[in-house]
Amino acid sequence: MPHYQTWEEFSRAAEKLYLADPMKVRVVLKYRHCDGNLCIKVTDDVVTRYCIATQQQLIALWQQTVQYN
Repeated sequence: MPHYQTWEEFSRAAEKLYLADPMKVRVVLKYRHCDGNLCIKVTDDVVTRYCIATQQQLIALWQQTVQYN
């Protein structure tokens, strides 16, 4: 199960997996409060993509997504 270090790589791989067959893809999100990590797994039961995001990475991603006035 490949583990991606950056959100950009993971999102591209997950999107490619989804576009191959959208009806078979599942997404699992698990927040580990003890570590402050968000574990994200995307799978179609054959191929699995996995990413762990820290709180700092999530904040940076959120700031990129949301534009402040």
